[in-house]
Amino acid sequence: MSAITDLSVLTTIPEKSLSHLLEKLEWIICNAVDDARLEGKDTAEIDLEMGTLFIRFDSESVAYKFIPSTTFDNKVKNTIIKKSNPLTCEVEKRLVKKITSTYKDLF
Repeated sequence: MSAITDLSVLTTIPEKSLSHLLEKLEWIICNAVDDARLEGKDTAEIDLEMGTLFIRFDSESVAYKFIPSTTFDNKVKNTIIKKSNPLTCEVEKRLVKKITSTYKDLF
């Protein structure tokens, strides 16, 4: 599974553009780590909107921890508990809308 490929299909944004965007996000995360280091901290905290990424570091190791946002956590839990896949639901809605629109155009 490739999040970039799936996101490209969903948004029609080319994979190359999304990859460039992801690279910029990596730079922002690295900058947050560098800022934390310069402040004498051993942990960087980065809000990714879908959750918070904590990066703990020292001269010999790096450890990562991700805490999902409440919204993201609920979506994941609903996917498991209710067996409801939000991606599938969205694709089905778009398909129905397209079929309905095409049908209306025919008549």
